[in-house]
Amino acid sequence: MDLKDFKIKLEDIHSRIKSELTDEINNRKPILDGVVYAEKYLKAPIKILWLLKEAYDGDNGTGGGWDFEWLLGEGVKEFILSHGSKATWHPIVYVSYSLQNGFPLWDDMNYIRDMPEMTYSVQSVAFINALKLPAMHGTKSYNSEIEKEFLKTKNFNEEQIKLLEPQVIIAGSTLHLYKDILGLNDLEYTVYRSVHYYIKGDKLIIDAYHPGQRGVKRQNYVDDIITVVKNWKEKISKTHS
Repeated sequence: MDLKDFKIKLEDIHSRIKSELTDEINNRKPILDGVVYAEKYLKAPIKILWLLKEAYDGDNGTGGGWDFEWLLGEGVKEFILSHGSKATWHPIVYVSYSLQNGFPLWDDMNYIRDMPEMTYSVQSVAFINALKLPAMHGTKSYNSEIEKEFLKTKNFNEEQIKLLEPQVIIAGSTLHLYKDILGLNDLEYTVYRSVHYYIKGDKLIIDAYHPGQRGVKRQNYVDDIITVVKNWKEKISKTHS
């Protein structure tokens, strides 16, 4: 698919999300996800998609009305270095940067504070939130609520995944929501340290902790995902050589 058609299809999905999910009475508008810059995503060495939970904005789920291009565009360095959600975004940056730059592990990468241009790596990957409206509880997410509300966005999310055609999907404590969409219900997974992963055809689907979690050391979280993707990439390359 060329860039023009990709943008047209993405805009169509966004238009329907805004039309169907906007709640003007309660001042709740969708936060539009997908890609930051379509051209960078389509030209990336690996098409990477992060499946996250929900974004937050105002109090009690109010606000929204913006998109990931605004969030991670020109001001991406300042946002990731200073925003209160940097505990979530820093692991995403480390992983995304590594997967696009030869798979260096944690000890072989600079810290983001010392090399802030690493943050540009997120402009070449895709993001889908399970829910499209601002989170109701600020930075806290409750799985029971997400599972219930996901039914309202599931069809949109499935459309987005089909359009994005990712080669690597990294789910942050969200894969259970997508198993039927991704056709994983009858597949066996492999365990590598802190992650589970599936290989379906030429695609790699990783079931990881949420990037902002505290259940595993950040270095281990980053290195485990990088190692799994590197091994997958090497096998794919041999298969197609």
